[in-house]
Amino acid sequence: MNNISTATVSPMVIQLNIARAAVQQIGQPILFTIGMIGCILNILIFVRPSMRQNSCAIYFHANSWANFFCLTWGYTGKYASFFYKE
Repeated sequence: MNNISTATVSPMVIQLNIARAAVQQIGQPILFTIGMIGCILNILIFVRPSMRQNSCAIYFHANSWANFFCLTWGYTGKYASFFYKE
C-alpha cells in the first residue's frame, strides 16, 4: 500500500520550497566563504614553527587541512548538483 496522496500541493508548501531554495542560494556561499577563511587562518596559525612542538597543535593543523578539503569537495558537489539540474 502506498500512502502518498496524488492531490495538489498546498500553496504554503510551494512557498516554503521557494524560500528554502533562496536561502540555499544566498546562505550557502556566505557560510562556505566564512568556513574557508576560518580554515585558512587555522592553517596559517598552526603552521608556525612554535606550534610544531605541541602535539595538540599538530593535530589541529591536520584537522584544519581535513576540514579545508571536506568543505571544498563537499560544497563543490552539492553546489553543482543544486544549480545544474536537468
